[in-house]
Amino acid sequence: MTERETHEKGELKEVVEQCVDAVAEVLAEDNQVLFVGRITEFDSRREEIRIDLERAGETPQGLLYNAPIKVQIHLRNQWKTVVMLYGNVVLCAKFHWRVKIRNAISCADSRRAFRQKVRVDGWITWEDQGRFRQACSLVDISLVGVAFYTSVKLDEGTDVKLVVPYLVQGGPSHQLSCTIVVRRSASEDDPPTLWRYGCSYHSLSEQEEDRLCKDIFLLQAQSLKRERGQ
Repeated sequence: MTERETHEKGELKEVVEQCVDAVAEVLAEDNQVLFVGRITEFDSRREEIRIDLERAGETPQGLLYNAPIKVQIHLRNQWKTVVMLYGNVVLCAKFHWRVKIRNAISCADSRRAFRQKVRVDGWITWEDQGRFRQACSLVDISLVGVAFYTSVKLDEGTDVKLVVPYLVQGGPSHQLSCTIVVRRSASEDDPPTLWRYGCSYHSLSEQEEDRLCKDIFLLQAQSLKRERGQ
């Protein structure tokens, strides 16, 4: 991250107001992901935000009143900017938290293109003198593109629709309009029987971008927990 900017009190209200309705990662001081939620309210007089849980289940319980936490947000329609809010827990309910904000830092963020490894199956459809469908297996995914394996050979520049029943167990399905940017052989057969494709998105709706962002956050949180043996 670069171009780090710390916001003074006079700017805090304006920065936090931009974050309302955004998906957020709630982090402990050691950067452990506590849960993924959505900022649904900002009380500018108290300088408090409300963060509602985004998935079934409960928020982590047992944090002491006034415990310090961080809230990381990618601003909608400003994917190159991430905002980190620093605050203290003032309410720790099952399905939402309230956090008093002490400070906000915004910075240019290169993580939009961070590729999260994933192992799920889906299918692609495309048109070439007819409409075709083929199963595929995802390799990694980011906020700008996706990589997958499939047995059909397609040209770079081909537009495909990728359908993924879910990225996170119990999560929503995704329909991603993509353009093939890179193709390479993924088998030693001659001719190849498996191909790997790297694709970039186009024409994603705001709702789809929001769902994708949320699921990538959750995948990252699950990866961190596995790495820590939790």
